[in-house]
Amino acid sequence: ISIDPFENIFLCEEKKIIKVRKYDKKRLEYDFSQFGHLTKIITTNPLRTTLFFEESQTIIFLDKNLNKLNTELKIQNIQNNIISDIETHSNLIFLLSQKNNEVCIYDLKKFKITNCNKKLEIQKNKYLKLFLNKENLILLNNEQIIVLDENLTPKSTYKIENCQKIFFNNDSFYLKINNKL
Repeated sequence: ISIDPFENIFLCEEKKIIKVRKYDKKRLEYDFSQFGHLTKIITTNPLRTTLFFEESQTIIFLDKNLNKLNTELKIQNIQNNIISDIETHSNLIFLLSQKNNEVCIYDLKKFKITNCNKKLEIQKNKYLKLFLNKENLILLNNEQIIVLDENLTPKSTYKIENCQKIFFNNDSFYLKINNKL
């Protein structure tokens, strides 16, 4: 389901994450069954893999050998919103609450939310995804793209027409429009 910057391959099988290391083809595993269904895996930092479980509203971190790190975030303890997607950058976690039209930043070093935008104009009737590309935080669904600055303020909005599918690949996304990528 993902490849990290060192070209290690991550797969999801039943209730476990499998990492196949590129340099020796060794297979590492982590059983996440206690957290429920895996919603998202973030492998942009090869030394810290992030797993998000929407069902249990939990974020966990694994080291390069897929050992669970001490930090485990129960999102209900951070804020009362139901989080539908996350993204990470350095020590920041971006939290999307699609239900409440809200994006917040949680700082892992400060152990608190440092910023929130509670007035986003999001079309809730469509699937919504949070995506980090360079310094821009991007919200997108099949009808629109919203680019947010570092203060979570919309910089630009783009309408999308006839988008059938959205594909993600590390730091890029692709739109299938009228059967063309």
